[in-house]
Amino acid sequence: MPDPGRVARRLAAAALIALALTAAAGVVDNPAPASPRSVTLPKGAPPPAGWDEARLPAGEGADPPDPAGPVLGVIGGRPAGLVRLDPRTLEPLEGRRVVLPSGTSGYAWSPDRRLLVLGDLDDDVVHVVDPVRLRLVRTIRFGIVARAPRQVAWLGPRRLAVVAGDPGDGAYLLTVDPVAGRVLSRRRPAPAMLTGVVAGDRLVLLRTVVDGIRAAGLLVVDAHGGIRTVELDRLQAGFRGPRDWDTPGAYGVSRDAGLAVDPAGGRAFVVAAGPTVAEVDLAGLHVTYHRLRQPVSLLRRLAHWLVPPAQAKLAAGTWRAACWLGNGSLAVWGTDARVTGATPAELRSDLSPSGLKLVDTRTWTVRTLDPEATGARWVAGRLLAFGSIWDGEAQQERGSGLTVYAPGDHLGRHLLGDRAVLDARLRGDLVYAAVDRGGKQPGRVVLSFSTGRVLASSDDPLPDLLLGERDSLC
Repeated sequence: MPDPGRVARRLAAAALIALALTAAAGVVDNPAPASPRSVTLPKGAPPPAGWDEARLPAGEGADPPDPAGPVLGVIGGRPAGLVRLDPRTLEPLEGRRVVLPSGTSGYAWSPDRRLLVLGDLDDDVVHVVDPVRLRLVRTIRFGIVARAPRQVAWLGPRRLAVVAGDPGDGAYLLTVDPVAGRVLSRRRPAPAMLTGVVAGDRLVLLRTVVDGIRAAGLLVVDAHGGIRTVELDRLQAGFRGPRDWDTPGAYGVSRDAGLAVDPAGGRAFVVAAGPTVAEVDLAGLHVTYHRLRQPVSLLRRLAHWLVPPAQAKLAAGTWRAACWLGNGSLAVWGTDARVTGATPAELRSDLSPSGLKLVDTRTWTVRTLDPEATGARWVAGRLLAFGSIWDGEAQQERGSGLTVYAPGDHLGRHLLGDRAVLDARLRGDLVYAAVDRGGKQPGRVVLSFSTGRVLASSDDPLPDLLLGERDSLC
């Protein structure tokens, strides 16, 4: 049998929190042209037109820390510690540290980068920290028992949006003044799951139900706590469990959607089950649906991956993530899971990468940049693509290493061979990667981007690195 923990991590990557509020928006149907173009490129081939100029808009506030200086990160479990790390080894340095009793569930930098907020992993609090002096400024308690924060977003100088609690029970949406240390409002919407992206002074939330596969919804939270919402009635997402989990061979079906936001253009994009992309104007919440259709093409294969056919009863689910790269380019990646086995005792979950694809939102063409990628990050104008998948038959992780794509370098720079890479970060010339080392938890490596030389490796896990990337959307 496959390791259920590994499988669960893949299938639950996008499941967070719930919000269900009033909806209001116009819907415009905008089908794709009769013959949309679609190209599948071999690994390393040039990406779509406009990639060279792809940039995220510059944020305001202080510059990120000096790449040559110490790295700020969270290490340990219960308790965890916010510490300074040696940038070349990720070993903790001597000096002050902030103790976090239960670890951290996420973080957010203030607009001027002078304060840092960390969500507690188990308790209903957020911790406000001075990252320069490495000093705890205050701890703000929500007053909601067992409702730990799942996402924190700094939307203004004195305004935090916090999503807290379990999606199955119904989450809370809170607005907090981190300077005064006060909770300004609490709302408890209906149970649902949510993924969020911060876009300037707004938090955009994708809502999916927890008790079936139905229409998704989009919510926009502003710095004053105002919330607007719209239903995406042509995009199906969510989780459907079996009638009885105790029945031999029972399994659920998950369809997780990907959300990306173009903050400069004021648009959100949602990629869910099916060959349909929803484009939402964030000002008026008007929805445009782009249907991707072309026989025997990448788009048809993409649709097959996203929507398990009715007769494919072994389909266990899909997970998708998306990121806006700027200049009309949208990145989409993820994994697919199928349950296989002739008898209930032989059932296993087989995972496969859906690959990293670039969508040109001006023409709705798609190109495959890395067919083996299961994850990606967009940092400082560079796209990091990496792969790690659990092989249920071989009972081991298999991977595709790490490739860094940069403007002017269409072939990308490949690192770490075929090692299973679960996450990767970039800071100046240093690459930090979480890699499978055959143990119960992934280890880590530090290497030079320019030379490819491994500078340090360890069986210890990759710390939660708080690099302070400017306006990173994924």
